[in-house]
Amino acid sequence: MDTTEQLDGTYFYKGLTNLSAGELFFFVFLEEAQKQPGTTNAKYQR
Repeated sequence: MDTTEQLDGTYFYKGLTNLSAGELFFFVFLEEAQKQPGTTNAKYQR
């Protein structure tokens, strides 16, 4: 995982700035879920 910092009550993560705690959780959750076996890109597949 990349560096996570708190600045003035908001968070910075992987180039994303001014994240709330909930938004930070969401982005970290997505990143970790992507690492699980059987997951693919979130793009539409026919």
